[in-house]
Amino acid sequence: DRLRNTYYAATRLEETGWIFASTMPRPVVTAQAFESTRWVLWSGLLSLGLELALLAIVLQRQIARPMRAMLAATRRIAAGESYVPLAEDRADELGELAGGFNEMVRRVQERDEALRLEKASLERRVERRTAELRESAERLSQSEERFRTAFHASPAIQCLMRASDGLLVDVNDAFTRISGYEAAEVLGRTAAELDFVAMAALLADVTANGAVSERELVVRTKTGRLETVLVSGEMIEIDHEPHLLIASLAISAIKAAERELLHALAREKELSDMKSAFVSMASHEFRTPLEVIMTSGDILERYFDRLYAGQDEWSDLTDPS
Repeated sequence: DRLRNTYYAATRLEETGWIFASTMPRPVVTAQAFESTRWVLWSGLLSLGLELALLAIVLQRQIARPMRAMLAATRRIAAGESYVPLAEDRADELGELAGGFNEMVRRVQERDEALRLEKASLERRVERRTAELRESAERLSQSEERFRTAFHASPAIQCLMRASDGLLVDVNDAFTRISGYEAAEVLGRTAAELDFVAMAALLADVTANGAVSERELVVRTKTGRLETVLVSGEMIEIDHEPHLLIASLAISAIKAAERELLHALAREKELSDMKSAFVSMASHEFRTPLEVIMTSGDILERYFDRLYAGQDEWSDLTDPS
């Protein structure tokens, strides 16, 4: 009854047929209901708390602790520390996971050891190769220095030309002295630009045949003077690019001396021929009287005795007494 704020309840008793009615104020019913609800709620919360606690203990022992151990092992491996194998005494999935993790760590350690040995071997090979390269570079530098010194100090005319385009890369002092060109006038220019026809032809010949030895050429100097040179050329490699090394000797003076010598030999031959003719003529002139004397002497030697015997007989015939 909302007006009276009361709950009513009625029931019929079957045996007597009476109607049993009871009334209870609403605040009393509400208080009892709240009290029952509070008790049920607190009982449920307590039960839930106990269940969560038990679940936390189980999870802590069965899952969290093994996972923390695995995490700690992973961190030790990452830090390079010694690895302690995980326990494999469990028969569940975590035990299998621990066994697989131990096997993985073992293989990783084996591979790491193999990599460490390979790294050490590679470092030794790199050090050895580096030392060889350093020594080779030093030898190459010394060789280049010796080549440069010999190139510039040589009394022979020498020049270095790039084979790809005929560009003059270097010349020595003998080249500038004989040709009349300064080094700055020819370096960085090609043989075609300088109108070095003989040099361009020599480059083509060496490119085709590989080398040229002691070829006599006539070249024109800066002043227009013709110079006879004896040229040799060979391909060499500088900075992985082929170059033509030309070495030549100025032989104009030698050729002039050779011509003078030939002329002197011709004159000497002419004088020798004249001398031979004179001696032959003189021998002929002196040979006739000498042969008469020799013949007479031979006759006297053979017939001397008979000559005296005949002389005695002649004396007897002519003697008047």
